[in-house]
Amino acid sequence: MRLEMMLAAESVSELLAVAEMNSVAVSVDQRRLEELEDARAKVEGVQDDLDRHKREQMEVLAEVEAISAEMAVTLDDRRALLAELADEVEELEKQVRREEQLAPEPPPEPVVEPPSTITPAATPTSDVPEGYVSTGVTFGGVASWYGPGFAGNLTANGEIYDPMGLTAANKELPFNTLLFVKYNGRGVVVRINDRGPYAGDRIIDLSQGAAETVGMSGIGWVDATIVVKK
Repeated sequence: MRLEMMLAAESVSELLAVAEMNSVAVSVDQRRLEELEDARAKVEGVQDDLDRHKREQMEVLAEVEAISAEMAVTLDDRRALLAELADEVEELEKQVRREEQLAPEPPPEPVVEPPSTITPAATPTSDVPEGYVSTGVTFGGVASWYGPGFAGNLTANGEIYDPMGLTAANKELPFNTLLFVKYNGRGVVVRINDRGPYAGDRIIDLSQGAAETVGMSGIGWVDATIVVKK
């Protein structure tokens, strides 16, 4: 159409006018073309972003699925381990019950006399003193003693503590149990009327009087024998 207009021009001025119009039209078309190119580039950029996000989402989804699968395997392993441990515990409980059924009856505790009739031996000796007999139950360990700072306090069995009395504290033996305690070759019979000691691995806490009888001034190793009066 633009060519027809140029051919139809009857003068140079008309031809120049048509040429100018054509130039303006070409400029407009060029701008539109550039705008279209820009728009297409933007669309392609957006599409690239969408594709990238989609790939990232797929990668994240794959990682989540892998973690889920690993967690499922770990959970199954833990369940299997718990089941195995439960079976072992049940078997151990059965074994303990069988051993308890086969275990012999424990020996009776030594019969001891009430406090009012017990008079421990106050004279140091290396052997079980006259008037007492060994039960055959012996043990050894670290001993200590306690004295004036506890005078007048109640012992674990309700007595008033006498530091110079021939008594002792032990964590397990029944109250009024008689013990023949030896230290460095000297021995004394004491009566259990308190609980302790609770320091380290000590097995017995002698009264001040008992410690002085065997010559103990601090802590030391003792050998003890449960005795009863004849």
